[in-house]
Amino acid sequence: MGPVVPFLIALGETVAAAIIGQGAANFLAANTLMAIGGSVIAGTAIVAKKVMRLFEVEMPKIDTDRSRQSTVRSTTEPHKIIYGETLVSGPIVYANVAGTDNKHLYHAIALAAHEVEAITDIHLDNEVIANADIAATTTTAATSGRVTGSGTFAAIDGTTICHINKHLGTSTQAADSLLRDAFSSAWTTSHQGKGIAYIVTKFVLNDDSAEVWDKYTPNNIKALVKGRKIYDPRLDSTQTDISGSGSHRLADSTTWEYSTNPALAVADYLMNADFGLGVNSSKIDWTAIKTAADACDATVNIPNGSGGTTTEKRFTSNGVLFGTDSYKTNINKLLSAMNGSLAYIDGYYVVKAGIYEAHVLDLDEDDLAGSIGIKTSLERGDRYNTIKGVFIDPSSNYKSTEFPKVQLSSAYDRDNQEELHKEIALNMTNSSFMAQRIAHKLIQQSNHQKIVTYPTNMKGLRVAVGDRVR
Repeated sequence: MGPVVPFLIALGETVAAAIIGQGAANFLAANTLMAIGGSVIAGTAIVAKKVMRLFEVEMPKIDTDRSRQSTVRSTTEPHKIIYGETLVSGPIVYANVAGTDNKHLYHAIALAAHEVEAITDIHLDNEVIANADIAATTTTAATSGRVTGSGTFAAIDGTTICHINKHLGTSTQAADSLLRDAFSSAWTTSHQGKGIAYIVTKFVLNDDSAEVWDKYTPNNIKALVKGRKIYDPRLDSTQTDISGSGSHRLADSTTWEYSTNPALAVADYLMNADFGLGVNSSKIDWTAIKTAADACDATVNIPNGSGGTTTEKRFTSNGVLFGTDSYKTNINKLLSAMNGSLAYIDGYYVVKAGIYEAHVLDLDEDDLAGSIGIKTSLERGDRYNTIKGVFIDPSSNYKSTEFPKVQLSSAYDRDNQEELHKEIALNMTNSSFMAQRIAHKLIQQSNHQKIVTYPTNMKGLRVAVGDRVR
């Protein structure tokens, strides 16, 4: 389990044990082959029910709109780890009042347990303060983070009624100027919050603003956050083979950038020693990471709502992981964004995206080491022809929203036109079309019900988990 720690305190946990996503390593051995539908996938002769579980995603219980976006009053909260862009809130780490008759109300709210790329729009409940209407965070409290423009919380008669300071969690960030100016003994220059992305708000109550605060009394202060910068081996000239040649340029800032790529996010989570598994970078198959990352970045056509088409990336990862969820749960959550898999093969962690890959080996009767076994279909209770589910919808304030149900007509006819449905939660996916694309692939995989057990001779040792064989 990841750490549960008070925010603004740097604690972490590292494990030596390797946790394999989607349980692949628990079931698959290299010297037996299984044919699922028309493809032969390396594995062991296991029951069909377990085979289909390789394609299912175990989703965490904690990831709800409330757990992501509620401002909470708590001394201990799970770390939030943000990949891509999403709307989040968090625990209030400091609150106080100051000014004449205590008319100035301050909050400090932790958003993420790591440095982030950017904090942009701020939501006070359902009222949005655009990033362009928030002045830069500076060391001068009087002007820092002033809300301007013409929105609900803009200045009234030239008097600022709302300040918002943003701190990205850098290793060099200074203590917040608003809190340091108002509470110099409680919030000193040492209260820097390094490694914690957080915001500070100051609400000003006066005769002019009283009506505004009476009408809009925010319970949840949320921020639109672009999350972690992550290592991209495609930017690293030394990554020329599986583990990279020589010493990787992991310390080079030019190889790290903000990304929504789920394959890169999986690699980042594997390597991170604070909230991830702390895997040494030399134990990751970087060639496979590059292949999966390129597959995720490939563009696909989608309707533009005006009768034409536009494009989007095939797979992206935009959401939150929680430090209290298991490593397996968090990895599976990232894998769900690309219908992917993770296996530990020959000493390396191998990540694959949910795309077609060409076969790696030809086998014939000369390679048999025993009798072929065939199972023609799954039991009815393990089949489905329709998928319903939710994704995170940016147009609905990044809340969980149902995507149109996806049904495979051939599977529906196979089941005598009786709808057998499965429900999924794609909490790292923020596109309805992308969610439907993932759901359709899952149904296609579930429709490959013919399982052929093909015992091989030593030639089968050349096949790895997830490889296709002809």
